Amino acid sequence: MSSIKTINPATGEVLKEYPEMTSGEVSEIIAQADKTFKEWRKKSFSERAKVLYNAARIMRERKEELGKLCSIEMGKLHREGIAEVELCAGIFEYYAENGEKLLADKPLETPHGKAFLSYEPIGVILSVQPWNFPFYQTTRSAAPNLIVGNTIVLKHASNVPQAGEMMEKILLEAGAPKGVYTNIFVPGSKVSEILDDPRVKGAALTGSEPAGASFASAAGKNVKKSILELGGSDAFIVMPDADLVGNIEGKGVFGGKTLFLAGEKSNYILPEDEILIREKFPDSQIVKIKNAGHWLQVDNSQDFNNSVKDFLIKG
Repeated sequence: MSSIKTINPATGEVLKEYPEMTSGEVSEIIAQADKTFKEWRKKSFSERAKVLYNAARIMRERKEELGKLCSIEMGKLHREGIAEVELCAGIFEYYAENGEKLLADKPLETPHGKAFLSYEPIGVILSVQPWNFPFYQTTRSAAPNLIVGNTIVLKHASNVPQAGEMMEKILLEAGAPKGVYTNIFVPGSKVSEILDDPRVKGAALTGSEPAGASFASAAGKNVKKSILELGGSDAFIVMPDADLVGNIEGKGVFGGKTLFLAGEKSNYILPEDEILIREKFPDSQIVKIKNAGHWLQVDNSQDFNNSVKDFLIKG
């Protein structure tokens, strides 16, 4: 049974399942990405920017559909999914508009002769991205690499496979040649094997510290450039003068940090979010906190008003 599947977090229903790709299939995809790179890097900035502009337009045109996909794959509120898609469109447009300027040669002062700093594409980039922002995470990795002339092989989180597949389809529809951006269906255990491939020239990962350590080790062993954004969440310390009830409503640091910026945008309070209360608060306030979940929701494709209030009450 494949680990790569869409499970609606609101219902537990398996909506779609993908077979894991074989090493041979992945190798063929990397070969295509490497072949395409040799031509993609020669494209002018305006040609590459056109693909990014088109991707932005397509995402805006399909934001309702894409927002709904966020909901059924990882539980994000529909309106938040739409906002994420709009943000992605803006990122594509930013690099389309500013890429050539940002990557222009920069002269360097030197006492002898002339020198300048030049930015050049390096080849196939492996992008390993998490589930919490299924379109934003892939977009912020894709846009700058595509405008500079790299090609990308995406390994998305195994619980948001449709989002990964959709991003590839969007870029193909936007005019990207085959091999410029390709999604692969493999478990995390296969990532080191991909990094061993000499045709992969760089890698980027957003994930946990243990995953990052393993990823960096594999990249370092192969002397490949890597960029890591590693998750984690500091303890949340509640001081005696805190407006505990006001903050639980999401208007302050408690609601914002624990339910939105805890390293995972899941609409749940995660187990790793440690909340330390220095002084004992009155029972009346604790009851109010437990009852404050009326504004928390997890979406699914049938009903966009399912409350996760029970998570607070049971917790």
